[in-house]
Amino acid sequence: MEPVDDLHVLRDQLDQKRTFLIVLWRENNPEIDRYLARMQRLVRQYPPLKSFSVCLDTHPTAAARFGAFQPPAVVIYANGKMVLKVSDTCDSAPIRAKLDSIYRT
Repeated sequence: MEPVDDLHVLRDQLDQKRTFLIVLWRENNPEIDRYLARMQRLVRQYPPLKSFSVCLDTHPTAAARFGAFQPPAVVIYANGKMVLKVSDTCDSAPIRAKLDSIYRT
């Protein structure tokens, strides 16, 4: 999962109509390291998938841009369109199901 230093990286992905996943998170969450590790393990199962990590403390405008008002949140874009957004969840099943529908059909 690539940490995002500049939000233009995500805009470029959208403009190029790529399929990618974003994890948006805050530093004050005591479980965030485990959550990020779990998401990293998940995205490794989908090798063509690009994935990005955005700290909302560093990029506060990203919360509004991606609708991540209850971090951690995962947003998936396919062909430049948002196809899934889940917030404040420990359940990776909806994320896995959406990725399966994109990559394994």
